[in-house]
Amino acid sequence: MINYLVLHLLFIVYAFNTMMGRMAAPYGWMDWHRYVLLCGVLLLLGIYAIGWQVMLKRFNLGVAYANRSSVVIWGILLAWLCLGEALSWTLALGAAMIIGGIILVSTEEDAS
Repeated sequence: MINYLVLHLLFIVYAFNTMMGRMAAPYGWMDWHRYVLLCGVLLLLGIYAIGWQVMLKRFNLGVAYANRSSVVIWGILLAWLCLGEALSWTLALGAAMIIGGIILVSTEEDAS
């Protein structure tokens, strides 16, 4: 169970990385805010890359990649919480389908 928690914390880091990139977009090329945010993006990508390699050793590859699709859900939640983006029924339906797929793949591994 702790492995799944760590895996999803890594996915939150990856989703936050994408959000930081979006936060840097409005700044001009000569604005220091843009470069601070982009350095944060690189730092988060490094943390994610190292963590992902460690987690691949602990999970069946199919389960790890199925859970990776939850980055979409974390991205939607972070964009809603931090950037004030709107939620819609289509986003909720897509998130439910992703969660269903993750559950199917994860429980199939536990049953074998």
